Amino acid sequence: MTSKDVCIHTISTNINTLVKKLQDGVICLNDKIYWSKQKQSRFIESLLMRIPLTDVYLDVSNLNKQIPIDGFERLNTLKIFVCGDMVLEGLEFLTELEGVSYNALCNSYKRVLNDTTIVLHNIEAQTPIGLRKAIARRLTPSRLYRWIDNTLGATRW
Repeated sequence: MTSKDVCIHTISTNINTLVKKLQDGVICLNDKIYWSKQKQSRFIESLLMRIPLTDVYLDVSNLNKQIPIDGFERLNTLKIFVCGDMVLEGLEFLTELEGVSYNALCNSYKRVLNDTTIVLHNIEAQTPIGLRKAIARRLTPSRLYRWIDNTLGATRW
């Protein structure tokens, strides 16, 4: 394999668009959560404070079932929070939002969150499966890699 075998397209999108894909099941997540409630809350707090997100890598070889290669917990936390199944707890700076859910956020905070830009690195189908799995191994903690490897293996190529 050579660098010519790698086909990754980088795009920017906002969280509102990303959450829609999460809610529609286009981006495939498992139900296992590895972050504590406090870490999830502080991630949301960081976004509300306009601290930029780190990039997310997705395997988009199957447009109907995109698989997060890196950024799983960030995506999972966004989905849980925006869908209303999470309240913020253990915040460090925005303590006035302690116990608040997405639905209870004021409109200005919702706008900040929804308009936040995130960079997605989409690993395309032209990238050989072995190389896609190698990228996942390099970017993902081993506890998640097993799920990714199984999901990639189950995906129709």
